[in-house]
Amino acid sequence: MQIKIDKEFKNIFDLFEDVDKNTYIELEKAILKDGLREPIVLWHDTIIDGHHRYDICQRNKKKPEFVTVDLDTREDVIKWIRNNQFAKRNLTKEQLNILVGQEYLVAKQEHGGQLPKKGVPETGTPFSQEKTDEKIAKKYNIGKSKVRDNAKLVNNLDIIDELDPGYKKNYAQGKAKATINEVDLLAKQPAIKAKKIIDKVKKEAISITAAIREVVNEETEELDLKPSDKKYSVIYADPPWSYNATLPPKYGDVRFHYKVMSDEDIYNMPVKDMTDKNCVLFLWVTSPKLPEGIELIKRWGFEYKTSFVWDKIKHNMGYYNSVRHELLLVAGKGSSTPTMHKKKLYDSVVSIERSDKHSEKPEYFRKLIEELYPNTQKIELFARKNTEGWDTFGNEVEGDE
Repeated sequence: MQIKIDKEFKNIFDLFEDVDKNTYIELEKAILKDGLREPIVLWHDTIIDGHHRYDICQRNKKKPEFVTVDLDTREDVIKWIRNNQFAKRNLTKEQLNILVGQEYLVAKQEHGGQLPKKGVPETGTPFSQEKTDEKIAKKYNIGKSKVRDNAKLVNNLDIIDELDPGYKKNYAQGKAKATINEVDLLAKQPAIKAKKIIDKVKKEAISITAAIREVVNEETEELDLKPSDKKYSVIYADPPWSYNATLPPKYGDVRFHYKVMSDEDIYNMPVKDMTDKNCVLFLWVTSPKLPEGIELIKRWGFEYKTSFVWDKIKHNMGYYNSVRHELLLVAGKGSSTPTMHKKKLYDSVVSIERSDKHSEKPEYFRKLIEELYPNTQKIELFARKNTEGWDTFGNEVEGDE
């Protein structure tokens, strides 16, 4: 019988067994002296446990011993490998994280990501109403959120492994020191930036958090807003403010999520040259940057009028409170009152749950501006996408070359 090695099966196995050169030599000595203590396990003609033992037998022309398992599908084999590793080894925390995450992802995939409907199938056996995360949480005596976090970890490790082959194995074996949050943040970085961070971690033997801080500190935003012959009556701006924050990357400095500009560079943008004699400015600021926002209004040639409060509903980390709001300052130059035909007063506090995309603003506010100032020349500064009826300026504008 021709014995086969399946790459996918072996990769799963390798995550749970760290066999370095010295360990391999000792294993070889033991097998040559005492023979195989454990037979090599086959699924049909494919090894699913005992790859190193088989390699040693082949190299030394020693006849191996085999046992077979009766499993129907590849998915069944993968489950068997994971359960076998869990049963026979003292898993590290990292290996257990991966094991749990993989089991959750496989279980979800088996029913298309959806739980079965209530009722009784044709077989007459009632469906289990226990959710996937609950079932796995009980099995490993952990919380449901931990199960889902581990599933996310597995997906993130796959992303990083594409950039740095072997990272997933190193993480599983405790060689890549990283928290689940650090892995998540690293996986979210653009590929070029993530590679810089990985290289810095290796070269300087520092944490992912420290490496990200160094990389983002090396980056500065350079936005060249040239004076325009076109004059605008409405300017909507969400500047990439910089912060002197020391919170962890998951919560703190915006530089972990996008490039920033210095306050002076924002102040000195030639916005005055593109404003009509009658113009309104809608300016996003966070509470810590409120003084800078007021200063920017003056530098750009406007006068502060009022503000909207965006109630984000979800918690945001802060030093003094749970920061659940952001301010949209309204400033004017010349006659800046709304030009809509029928005047309407909008609520100054708007409650819309924030998205998970850092600094993304609700579309509601752009629509509000369009209703207040119809048939006017509008530009959005620091935009992330092109919008019909608006001119845009920003380095993240989708579709720009």
